[in-house]
Amino acid sequence: MKKDDAPVRLLQSINKNKKFSGLWRSIDEYRDRERNNWPAWCFLPLNVWHILMVMAEPKFAQKNDSVTLGTINSFSAVLAAIGSWRPTQDIFVFDNEAFEAIAKSDIDAKISVENILHLPAWSIYIKWGKRDYDGFFATLIYEAGESKKYLDLVFLYDNDYNFPKPNFVRIPLQKSLSVYEAINSYKQENIKKQQKIGINSALTEEYFDEINVNDVAVAVSLILYICSESPEIDGITATATINHPRSQKIKNGWRIFPPENPKIHVVAEKIGYNLRKYKSKTQIELSNQKMPPHIRRGHFTRYWYGPRSSPHRCYDFRWIPPLPINMLEDEGTEEG
Repeated sequence: MKKDDAPVRLLQSINKNKKFSGLWRSIDEYRDRERNNWPAWCFLPLNVWHILMVMAEPKFAQKNDSVTLGTINSFSAVLAAIGSWRPTQDIFVFDNEAFEAIAKSDIDAKISVENILHLPAWSIYIKWGKRDYDGFFATLIYEAGESKKYLDLVFLYDNDYNFPKPNFVRIPLQKSLSVYEAINSYKQENIKKQQKIGINSALTEEYFDEINVNDVAVAVSLILYICSESPEIDGITATATINHPRSQKIKNGWRIFPPENPKIHVVAEKIGYNLRKYKSKTQIELSNQKMPPHIRRGHFTRYWYGPRSSPHRCYDFRWIPPLPINMLEDEGTEEG
């Protein structure tokens, strides 16, 4: 992984842009005053990123049309992803074989909001195991006015090491929905808001129609694996530690100092190794009745609570993350 990787270059472009001069200091000062007014899993509320974007580009405040509103929303999401990622700069790199297996999680499965909110940082960057993108930011966002929470995905096209081109998708986390249902729910929410204030929603509908739902589903599956109870990260199988750096006292206030370089995390390397090991075998012994090594698709399952005879017996759904089945650490040792 190079220091000039796509998310790093995007951060550097903001640092060099005079329009954002003093941005990080202003954010640190605002967080020092107001951070108890929103959930700890969010670095900065959505409306604040909108304000910062308009302050950097005052011309946006002079228009109230669908194009301008869409531009503000997209630019604010990119700024939020970079700004929320900057304090930790975690980059997660999946083993290629494991990436392909985990990516096959059920696209119709419900998104587990509770798991998503256990993201290891305010924002993380996950490398894409295919050629379509360099990777994507996954950022937890809070809308203070309506107490709503969202998962923002910002995919980066690397453009041959020039300025990375971002592509933004917002997923509401008000309740457990499938990826398709969540995107459609946010689409309808936006259309209603625009119609209420007399703005043509045709461009909004076009934007949502162009979203690649399959890619979003893959991204959500990768995130859910990282947020599951026992992901394999950096060779260790354990619950991922949540890292929310604290501000440090300086002469003129409080600051969060970002790391000098991104921290690279290798994900599911052992799972990938065992999948490749199985694929490389030219013959399977017929006497071995075990199911071959594979990744069980992420899914929801129903759990019943209470005595069978109780009138209060009920059920709930729990997210079961993608799980390695019959993976071998070495000969004779079973994992999973």
